[in-house]
Amino acid sequence: ESFASGLLCAVTDAVATRQPVLLVVYDPAMTSPLNELLTVNEPIACAWILSAGEPGAQALASFSMELKAQAALPSALPSWLPQAWSAHSSARALAALGLLETADGECRFSLGSQVLALRRTDGTSA
Repeated sequence: ESFASGLLCAVTDAVATRQPVLLVVYDPAMTSPLNELLTVNEPIACAWILSAGEPGAQALASFSMELKAQAALPSALPSWLPQAWSAHSSARALAALGLLETADGECRFSLGSQVLALRRTDGTSA
């Protein structure tokens, strides 16, 4: 759940400070005995620059976020990501980048007892 938590914190910071925020997520390959609990065999990283939509700022897309009840199930990884990455929290960041290709998509991520929903709101493809 670390990507969802980091995303929520970064967006909150961007809105509160009205300054861009760099969100970097990284899953290192786990070594024994940790890899028995968290199967991460390949390192993965992703970086986002988030802003609160300041006038004149250039953006690839606009998004909204919403916390939903746990009844809203988290999204599965898209088929274009390796299934072996399902234990990678940073793979969720890559899956969310897939929203750049859809005009009105949504990704949902587990976050404690709730689900964080990220929805594309600008209605155009990049």
